[in-house]
Amino acid sequence: MYLDDTQNELTEKRLTDEELLAVSLRSPGKFGLIVDRYAKAFNRKAVSILRDRELSDTAVQDAFVKIYRFAPKFLENSEKNFKAWAYKILTHTCFTAYSKRRVWWQRFVSFDDMAYEIRDPSSDSIVGDIERNRVISMLDTMPEKFRSILRLHAVEELSNEEIAVKENMSEGAVRTKLSRAKKEFRRIYSSILC
Repeated sequence: MYLDDTQNELTEKRLTDEELLAVSLRSPGKFGLIVDRYAKAFNRKAVSILRDRELSDTAVQDAFVKIYRFAPKFLENSEKNFKAWAYKILTHTCFTAYSKRRVWWQRFVSFDDMAYEIRDPSSDSIVGDIERNRVISMLDTMPEKFRSILRLHAVEELSNEEIAVKENMSEGAVRTKLSRAKKEFRRIYSSILC
């Protein structure tokens, strides 16, 4: 019996991450092996993003839950790389945690902007929700002249023509203003990641 258990452990340690994820769906206890493989690295990455140990621990736990929850979708697409996918979930989870912390503070400062509550209930895409939350939180750091046009474009998903009508300007002016706003957004985004 002991020999069989040892042989099973050695076999499980030789499995690729993708194979181990598939095994863990049939035997949930095996997901702990994935957690063991990635916990330290995930914690380092989360701390580097959030700069807060407690918040980082929570984000890492949430990321592992999301990885397990969305494993069947990941396994449907055999061309994906588990490590890249897992890190993407982790970083998005960290950005969401960061934005929630920021949103909590902003609610006391600005009661009139309820854009933080935006969430598409019909969306079952966790990545879509994470991206939306991250964009909204970064928009708040931008000057108003850029924030308003990007909010219309990225959050409300209006076309250039619709923005032009709503803002009473030409489509060319919208494209120019949007281009400048995107450039500022990229600058802020890169400063957050560094």
